[in-house]
Amino acid sequence: MKPDEIRRLGEIIHKHFTFSPDIEASVEVDPRRLAREHMVALREMVSTAPRWACRISTQKFRKAVHRIQPREMTQQAMDWMRELGYGSINLDLIYGLPHQTPESFNETLDTVLEMKPDRLAVFSYAHVPWVSPRRKSWSSRSICPPPGPSCSAQAGH
Repeated sequence: MKPDEIRRLGEIIHKHFTFSPDIEASVEVDPRRLAREHMVALREMVSTAPRWACRISTQKFRKAVHRIQPREMTQQAMDWMRELGYGSINLDLIYGLPHQTPESFNETLDTVLEMKPDRLAVFSYAHVPWVSPRRKSWSSRSICPPPGPSCSAQAGH
């Protein structure tokens, strides 16, 4: 959406709903399609806890999932959010993705922790190629198995 469309959506929402003064609303944003003006428009809508799926990993992994999103891009979005007074920044992490290994996930986690988000959500990848056609090309052999019970101990976090 364009910033003006976000503002118009906010007007419509506020016309039909009443919110508590201490509302914590959230929106999922994609830093690849984000400019500072989008963050300003979302902030005007009372969006206080933005979140997005953070996919910072190896080049092979990012290419396999068609998500070229350098750390600097994510950091820039987080910097804008902090500058604009967003109340909370949440990052989503997904494990079990193509070409991801426990070691590369560990590297991702280290990188994300350096960025100091307010919250982290960790999800297991669900391979559903019938929902997303691009996933049909992913070999099940390239998908990292889910971690076992000792995964967090092995990872050192």
